[in-house]
Amino acid sequence: MANKKNENSKLGIAEVNAQNLDESLKNANKMDEEILAIATEKMEKEEKERRADELMRKLKKANYQNLRIHIDFKYLDEASDIEKEMLKSQKTELDKLVKGEITPVEYEDALTKIGNDGNKKIDNLADIRRNRIRELQKQYGEWYSLSWDDPFIRANQKIRNALS
Repeated sequence: MANKKNENSKLGIAEVNAQNLDESLKNANKMDEEILAIATEKMEKEEKERRADELMRKLKKANYQNLRIHIDFKYLDEASDIEKEMLKSQKTELDKLVKGEITPVEYEDALTKIGNDGNKKIDNLADIRRNRIRELQKQYGEWYSLSWDDPFIRANQKIRNALS
């Protein structure tokens, strides 16, 4: 009978009566060295996991921002090439005007055409850039955070204002 009583208490089934009720309830909530060891081990594991998660977020953010900067550099390089092309074309038209090969009205029309064509190319580049950014954001799925783009959003707004 004693073995059965010990087996029941190990399973969480206690023989409780009116005399030992309070003591039984208190004993069930008491901590011991074994519980302390388990709790300490769990806390250490949770802390390591929290730190590993934090490091993973930092690494992913750094990698994202590195790729994002390359996207922006590529866009700026390509836009710069278009602007250089526009300047060369404007200079060519100015030379024609100065030599008397075209009239001032033709010169203004040529500048308008150069500007419109350049703006279309830059708009196309901006679309390509947006698609690259969307592809990048998709790679990071649930990890991606808009806050990762904050400095880029401000910088890109300045670029858009300068191009407008």
